[in-house]
Amino acid sequence: MEKVLHHSNGGRTEPSIAKSVANHLCMINRYLIKDTYGCPFLLQERGEAMKRLTELIALIRSGDVHKFYTSPEWRRKRREIFERDHFECQVCKNKYKRYTKATTVHHVKELRQFPLLCLSSYYTNESGRKERNLISVCKYCHETECHPERMGKYEKKKPLTEEKW
Repeated sequence: MEKVLHHSNGGRTEPSIAKSVANHLCMINRYLIKDTYGCPFLLQERGEAMKRLTELIALIRSGDVHKFYTSPEWRRKRREIFERDHFECQVCKNKYKRYTKATTVHHVKELRQFPLLCLSSYYTNESGRKERNLISVCKYCHETECHPERMGKYEKKKPLTEEKW
């Protein structure tokens, strides 16, 4: 039986989720364990799932996102998002009307700013609409469209001294 974490934020906006520990505990209670057929069940394993989710959120808050991205929970969620999006880059598909193979799952709501949404496929925006939090993108779109601020880091720097021969 495979354990997969699913989340429904019950119509709350992300600022209210991020503000209080009470909402955090409320969100954890909404996680369900699903078997390989997608049927939810609640057993003593629910407590283990809540404990593990709390550990993952603590990793993100401490700045150790590498451990989060290598966790089995993230790998399962990543595969689920790729399958949902048919392994296609959603930016290329919607913006450029072309199909490109997706290589990355992007957090629309920044992982470090909203650690409580780390495994959430969707979030509720300020106007109450349900939006995608995790989308499949190609490497090019991830760097240029999703994180344009990173582009300056990769530009070739001018040498300190000019070569004179």
